Parts: sequence; structure tokens; C-alpha cells
Amino acid sequence: MTNASVQAAKETDVRLASQAYRARRQKRAKKAGSGPKPVIHPLSWWRTRLAHDYRKVDIAIARHFLSRTGVIGEPHWHLAAAGSGAVALGVAQRGQRKRPSPLLNDVTMTAVLCAALEGDSSAALMIAAAVSQRAQTGGDARAVSDSWLTFSPGPDLARGPISHPAIKR
Repeated sequence: MTNASVQAAKETDVRLASQAYRARRQKRAKKAGSGPKPVIHPLSWWRTRLAHDYRKVDIAIARHFLSRTGVIGEPHWHLAAAGSGAVALGVAQRGQRKRPSPLLNDVTMTAVLCAALEGDSSAALMIAAAVSQRAQTGGDARAVSDSWLTFSPGPDLARGPISHPAIKR
């Protein structure tokens, strides 16, 4: 056998193996039904979950992610990440005006989300407005936006900032 025929045989083997793998995977997916639900990252919760679908632990999870972030050019970001609703609103508004970026928007709006869940009605209105702007992209954005217009924290949500071991106050 020549080098070219050996190479062609290897390529054929790889192609056949990948086709067989795809076929097995498709067969398994059909057998399993709809499969597991996709996991939604906490930084995108503000635009994907209804206002009344949150629990107290969700605030702690979101704050944990925020405690690991920083926003360049915002010296008071740590206050927003730790629970200051007014600072979170200001940082989010400046971020949307100055340097629109999907990641920056998700980070700052997650801080606004935490403030809203802790009882800040201004933060809830800001989330409703931001999600309403995204409603043109389709999906459940209209329902999410409307849920924030009537939101008031229930008994299973804290009225003030909650403590989390990852956040040092």
C-alpha cells in the first residue's frame, strides 16, 4: 500500500466512526424523549425567568456570581454587586448608554435583578423596560416584562440583602 492509500483508508475510518457516533447519539436522544432541560446561566436569568419564579437561594447564587466580577470604569461596582440598588441602577444605565455590550448588560442587569428581588420597585421597572426592548426578538420576553410590572417580593424572598459566605461585607 502506498502512503496515499493508507491516508485515504484512515480518513474513511474516521468518517465512518463519526457517522456511527452521530447515529448512536440520535438514537439515544429519540429513546430518551425530550431530554434534559438546558441550564440557564444566572447572568441571563433577568431576561429569561418570570419575576415570580425566583427563590431566596437564587439571590444568593446571583450575588455569588456578581462577587466574582468587576466593571472597568465603575469604582463603585462592588457596592452594586453587594446589594446597593441605587448604585446598581446607575451602573446599568451608564453601561447601556456608554458601552453597550451583551456581557456587561447581563452583569449589570443581574445586579439590578437582585435589587428588584429584594424589594426595590425602581429596579423591577428597569428590568421590565429592558426586557420589553428585547421583546422584539420573540420568545417569552413580553411575558417576562409584564411579570416585572406587577412584581412584589413574596414571603420566600428576603426584604433586604441576604448574606452569602462568598460575599464579604
